[in-house]
Amino acid sequence: MAGIISSLALSLAASWRYATWGALMLALSLSAAASAQESSLKVYVAGPERTPIAAKFLEEFKALSPAPWRAEFISDANIRFSTLEKNAVILALGERALQQSLAGAKGQLVVSLFVSRSEYQRLTREYPDAAPHTAIFLDAPLQRQARLAGLILPSVQTAGVLSAQPLTELPATPVAGQLLSNYPLSQYESAQRMLSAALDNTDYLLGILDTDVFNGAQIKHILLTAYRHNRFLIGPSLAFVKAGALATTYSTSADFARQTTEIVQRYLTDQKPAPAEYPRYFSVAVNIQVARSLNLIIPDAYELQHRLEMSEAEQ
Repeated sequence: MAGIISSLALSLAASWRYATWGALMLALSLSAAASAQESSLKVYVAGPERTPIAAKFLEEFKALSPAPWRAEFISDANIRFSTLEKNAVILALGERALQQSLAGAKGQLVVSLFVSRSEYQRLTREYPDAAPHTAIFLDAPLQRQARLAGLILPSVQTAGVLSAQPLTELPATPVAGQLLSNYPLSQYESAQRMLSAALDNTDYLLGILDTDVFNGAQIKHILLTAYRHNRFLIGPSLAFVKAGALATTYSTSADFARQTTEIVQRYLTDQKPAPAEYPRYFSVAVNIQVARSLNLIIPDAYELQHRLEMSEAEQ
């Protein structure tokens, strides 16, 4: 009996050694494959030609990505997917590049950049069988923008979110102590009635990237009406702060390039795309002239950015 037990023990020990050795070899093999793929990775940056944002992003991405990666710009005027390397990554800058990539990519990972969340969701619904894809949304997250408003004026309790159609994913619970209420244009007789309802019932306006509401033709009227009600606008982007909004968070091409590099590296390790996400890296812009007109004393933009970063790190 002792001999049988001894033989069984030796057999189990040998089996364990073989299993451990096999698992180790598999892990090393997968690691080597990932390293080989990373060392020869081709990255196509697809976007509009002769635009500063595309050129700047490509420059930033090349500077931040690992040296073995081979980044190349291709025009989104007519992408010839049959000529692209199959194990490559396509960084689609803008809606046209994203639409073409979802429709024509041959298995390459597609990363959507400089496209709003709503447009990304619309296009991915149109192409349910598209190649693997993910995104960094152009929008700043509403939670971050609401926290910014709270840092500027801690007494705010309600925010009016204007949109063309009802927003189905607006947080139902308070964000940073604030209730976010949606005012969809489709439910009002006119834009003026929508705006009046929001200003009469909330402490400030929280802008989103909805071009049917926030556009060059409407923004002056929105801002003047808000300030007559002693209300301010947060967001939706840096351009609107320059036009007269009080403040916003925003992300630069370098911020997008940094996060894109991290997403691609994660894809090479996990062999599957990460969920689409909002920009992680950001700055804060404040319109000091507007703040003075509203008699607001606002912390420095860098201090606001630091406090927001600390708040998000604690989440």
